[in-house]
Amino acid sequence: MQTPGMDFFYHAKAVRLRGHHVKYLMAEDDEESVTQNRNGSSKNARWTLEYVPHNNNIIRLKSCYGKYLTASNHPFLLGMTGHKVLQTLPHTLDSSVEWEPIKDGTHVKLRTCHGNFLRANGGLPPWRNSITHDIPHRTATQDWVLWDVDVVEINVNSPIQELPSAPPLPEHDSNGFQSSVPSSPVGHDKSPSFFRQQPNDLKADTLPKMEGRTIYYHVAEESGEVSDEGMPRYSIIYNGNGVEELTHKFEEETGLEGIIVCSQSPLNGKLYPLRLQLPPHNVTMNVVLVLPFSKVAPSLLTQRGAFSSSDRYLELDAVADEPERLLLSKEKPIKFTLWVLFWATLSLAWFSVTKDANAAVDSIKASSFGLNIANSLRKLGWPDGVVVFSLATLPVLELRGAIPVGYWLKLNPLALTVLSIIGNMVPVPFIILYLKRFASFLAARNTFVSRFLDMLFENAKKKAGPVEEFQWLGLMLFVAVPFPGTGAWTGAIVASILDMPFWSAVSANFVGVVFAGLLVNLLVNLGMKYAIITGIILFFVSTFMWSILKNIKRSLRASN
Repeated sequence: MQTPGMDFFYHAKAVRLRGHHVKYLMAEDDEESVTQNRNGSSKNARWTLEYVPHNNNIIRLKSCYGKYLTASNHPFLLGMTGHKVLQTLPHTLDSSVEWEPIKDGTHVKLRTCHGNFLRANGGLPPWRNSITHDIPHRTATQDWVLWDVDVVEINVNSPIQELPSAPPLPEHDSNGFQSSVPSSPVGHDKSPSFFRQQPNDLKADTLPKMEGRTIYYHVAEESGEVSDEGMPRYSIIYNGNGVEELTHKFEEETGLEGIIVCSQSPLNGKLYPLRLQLPPHNVTMNVVLVLPFSKVAPSLLTQRGAFSSSDRYLELDAVADEPERLLLSKEKPIKFTLWVLFWATLSLAWFSVTKDANAAVDSIKASSFGLNIANSLRKLGWPDGVVVFSLATLPVLELRGAIPVGYWLKLNPLALTVLSIIGNMVPVPFIILYLKRFASFLAARNTFVSRFLDMLFENAKKKAGPVEEFQWLGLMLFVAVPFPGTGAWTGAIVASILDMPFWSAVSANFVGVVFAGLLVNLLVNLGMKYAIITGIILFFVSTFMWSILKNIKRSLRASN
């Protein structure tokens, strides 16, 4: 039986979807992203309809690039409930590309099999113009899941039941493993219209749980690259331990012959063929399937044949020995940090023993704002060490303002630097974890705050280019240069916007703050004249630094 929501799509061959913000659902030119835009006349706003066989209540939407509107399992932002909506062309047309129209007055909602709704987001970047699938929990966002349907092409002679449809889903494989798609969130019931698509879900409660390991997999492109971002994640349940048997199972699953099962290094993204035996104890695995006609297949086959059974335990060591991107390995930043701390300790110990610290007081006139705050806090009875620590936690001042004040207070150079570094790092984890939630909360309640945060985010995004390209190294250097507009606060904001991994962002900020502390100590102890000269040199160095790093990065790629 046809639901009322399908009335919007009756006899339609292609449609445009217009959201609550009077913007159209758009397929971006990168053939992956989905956004919203006011240009409804663009070909990117056109979506072709497909109807699922034997079910008149489910549709698929195909973009102008031939890819399906997909409800992915990747969170749009860390800590948020919304998930990304993308254009994909999955190997198997599963429920992630299927949408159930639900009528809501003169509008329609598009619901996934897990109960989420297609949502056009507003607010500040990066939410503005984004498309997610979610369940709106606030009154202010209830209408964001409502869509107007404009039919742009009609199939006059073809009712819904007779329109061409995509191939049906494959049947459940009983040979010791099963395909799976991301499970629904807890508490979200599947729509009854999707029960035909998910026969395995009906058996889940009656069949005993299958033993074996869960293996998640992606299929590499012909060039050997793994574009797993935003793609549906598939998995099988596998009961064996041999790589040869696993390869055979994957060939049955994909219908391809001669595939190579590989692991991907988390350090440099390179692929390494699995050999002989899988890890024990049925641990969960992530693998990449390389097609036999891929450009990298010959080299992978050579690697697989070059190792004997006694060498299989050296595979992880081989991964670590490969050339990687600048300072992105797990070992180099640790050694690098230890050397920086050792150098900092020796330098500051020398300053504390000599009388250079007393001479440095003459070069602190530039920190008048910090001195005024320090005087106010001292009048309240705060200890000098607490004053320095507190100044370092403040935006704008940070460590570069706290260290000169510490010299003015005649504190030990080593002690004041340690206090400044710790104080400067205090807000960093909170900014990385909670900035976006807090910004969204404030923007929804005050227009002025929304504009201010919009400006703040835009400025941070302009500075984020080098950080986005070089990741850990870029963020560390960005924080290390003690100039206006840089520092731990801005670095944490940039890391939050770029969704950098938490510990990677924190460690890069920490090393950058340590470097900044050394530079500020150097500038203070040089005196005003030489500090100005050094500042000019640092300015030119930082100006050309990213160009130099880009050249180094290109040379490393060429050598690989």
